[in-house]
Amino acid sequence: MVAVVRTGLFYLLLALWTLFISCVVILFAWMVTRDKRHHRFVQPYGRGVMRLCSWICGVHYRVRGREHIPAVSAVVAANHQSTWETFFLQTLLTPQAQVVKKELMSIPFFGWAFHLLCAIPIDRSNPKKALIKIIQESSQYLTQGFWVLVFPEGTRRPVGSPGRFTQGAAAMATRANKPILPIAHNAGRCWPGRAWIKHPGIIDVVIGPLISIEGKSSKQITTEAEHWIHTTLAEIDPPSVSMVEPTSETTAS
Repeated sequence: MVAVVRTGLFYLLLALWTLFISCVVILFAWMVTRDKRHHRFVQPYGRGVMRLCSWICGVHYRVRGREHIPAVSAVVAANHQSTWETFFLQTLLTPQAQVVKKELMSIPFFGWAFHLLCAIPIDRSNPKKALIKIIQESSQYLTQGFWVLVFPEGTRRPVGSPGRFTQGAAAMATRANKPILPIAHNAGRCWPGRAWIKHPGIIDVVIGPLISIEGKSSKQITTEAEHWIHTTLAEIDPPSVSMVEPTSETTAS
């Protein structure tokens, strides 16, 4: 019952926070250059969500591998277990563009704000057309110094059942001549992708070494990224591991 109340309160405050930030973006985005909008609007929004999740639901996180983040932009490829990582990864790297499903752009206020930010909306019902759009638009963002976030699995996957990667991230990296920064996490343990209740605990996020594209085909690049993420997931999220209580080393904001 406590978890239900906490989750309900979290979603109420999340809705209000989202509405507030969306209105701020709609009203003031025109005053900020496109390359600064992520830093001004999206990062504070993501940090706010992380704090709400920590304070209300007891969901904390810890990050390893920050030393692998390069000084210049890259394609960010992460596994997809829940909505949590879509918020958190916005706080990690800036400026950033994200590949999103086009349905999000139709949500009142939120979708209107998204149009003013650096999103790459795609129609998942037409994979071939979507891939062409991703490659073209991501290449433009990458050459302008943006990070581009993509979830190669295409959709949220249950904990313990990672999906096969599509070659979209590799194609984006190859087109823009950029490396891939792989990121693995076990957010689904605390924030299940297909469930409403949030569970207290610690989410582990691991940032891997850059994956070079030099002399490799898209298939080889994809296989390398998939192997690293799946192997890392097996290390940080073995089936036998249960929830753990936060420690003093845990990051909550």
